[in-house]
Amino acid sequence: MSKIKRMNKIFAILLIFTFEAGLVGTGMPQAAYAAEDEAKVDVKKLVSDIEDKDAKEAVLRLAAFNIINGKEDGKYHPDEMVTREEFAKILVTSLKMGTAVKAGLGFTNFKDVEATRWSAGYIGIAAGQGLIKGYPD
Repeated sequence: MSKIKRMNKIFAILLIFTFEAGLVGTGMPQAAYAAEDEAKVDVKKLVSDIEDKDAKEAVLRLAAFNIINGKEDGKYHPDEMVTREEFAKILVTSLKMGTAVKAGLGFTNFKDVEATRWSAGYIGIAAGQGLIKGYPD
């Protein structure tokens, strides 16, 4: 992995971590594991491909808040860039707007986002709140 990609990934993790810590304080969430509709995250598998200690700690913290849960295989994949749709999910979940996502399912304002895509609700909420913008076309 190139040094720039690694730094971008670590920066994204730390930015979200800092943002989340400012929103909720330093206490660990008690209800984070109790949500019935939240997917269970195998944290050992999630961080199994992360070598950097600080990045691993940040990913574990975000997983504790149910902000990230890994790719389809359950791993974090630190060598990959965060996609636009993943970033929309991170923003919406960090801002505690995740319950509104269900209302946004099946609808999209973007030609390149299928209404049935897992990220459509997150993208719709993020765009509706002015957190992200699409291109005019």
